Amino acid sequence: MITAHIIPSVHDNDPVAWLTTLVVLEDARGAGIGSALVRHVETWAVEKGAKRLSVTSGIHRQMTHEFYEKRHYERTGLRFSKRLDDSGR
Repeated sequence: MITAHIIPSVHDNDPVAWLTTLVVLEDARGAGIGSALVRHVETWAVEKGAKRLSVTSGIHRQMTHEFYEKRHYERTGLRFSKRLDDSGR
């Protein structure tokens, strides 16, 4: 399964594509399914006018990072996240 979105960007003149979900069943990994899904989203993003496709990944997911780096994705920054509770903080 793969999901992606096109969003406008204040940092770029062109829209940006975000790959938001990529899931391949563990017993199906290594068969090229993830690669095919990513290529499909890359093609879709270009057709929609995006000049960049970004993806985020949990800091502990080293195998996932290697998957994207093998496909020429670069580490370009850090993501910070904060869980919000009902207290308003």
